Amino acid sequence: MGLSILPKFDEDEFENLLQKRRDVLSNSSYCTMQFLTKELCERIKKLKVYETCRTERINILRLNRMINLVNSGVDPFENSFGFVRKAYRSKVDSTLQPYVVYLPENYDKSKKYPLMVYLHGSASDESNIHGVLGIIPKDFIAVGPFGRGKSNAYSRDNAQDDIAEVINAVSEDYNIDTARILLTGFSMGGYGVYRTFFETPNKYKALAVFSGGPNIGSRYAPAELAPDFTDEKNLSPFKSVPIFIFHGEKDLNVTLQATLDFASKMKKTGATIELQTEPDKGHEFPGISSIEKYMKWVEKVMK
Repeated sequence: MGLSILPKFDEDEFENLLQKRRDVLSNSSYCTMQFLTKELCERIKKLKVYETCRTERINILRLNRMINLVNSGVDPFENSFGFVRKAYRSKVDSTLQPYVVYLPENYDKSKKYPLMVYLHGSASDESNIHGVLGIIPKDFIAVGPFGRGKSNAYSRDNAQDDIAEVINAVSEDYNIDTARILLTGFSMGGYGVYRTFFETPNKYKALAVFSGGPNIGSRYAPAELAPDFTDEKNLSPFKSVPIFIFHGEKDLNVTLQATLDFASKMKKTGATIELQTEPDKGHEFPGISSIEKYMKWVEKVMK
């Protein structure tokens, strides 16, 4: 058996230190450190006597390093690049909610950047965006909301509020071109793309759905909250937005036929649909050829 002796960590003392140096931190950095502290303390309370606490020990050391930076007058999240896990305090219920933002290494504060919003699939969370670097277009900032749950089809639990608040939080921290927001998602997150655009069609310039089903929302949420987008009465908001759709022909999780029916109905309305299928792909992301087509499509529609 392994043995861990956790470094000293006092939640109240940590919060007091944050309050004293609040002037050093941006609003998002302050909320993020509060969230990480709360999350860590909750995990420590749930520890079993046989657990060796490796993750908890690493996170205590990380937070202690952060507070040392704050005490020296440095915001620990300033000038971060790559994937950064952050949090905001919701205006809906004052809870702290997590998200992950991706910043390109050449990020320049004086330049406006298009934003890619990525909605995770079921049984996943905001950290799922780490695995989709290949679909983040060059010179884009990207963000992965948690959506207030791992399996809610972005149709309940204030999930839509979360997506909107995450976009606002990222726009406050970084120079986002809000006229160029690309909404993407995988599997349940693909349905979430349809659901989110249906809710707020004027916010997004283009949509990209990977292995998502237009009719799977009721698996995760009451049918009255999760519209079926193979039903023509729900399609009118999509007529003027470019949509890239990928679906593997061997997908056993989400039916290809529902996607084909959706694309066919949308094309009849005059909508712009870029549909890519691959015969050897299942419930997964596309191969290199389809990714290249997706990137060219992004370049064209996001100009």
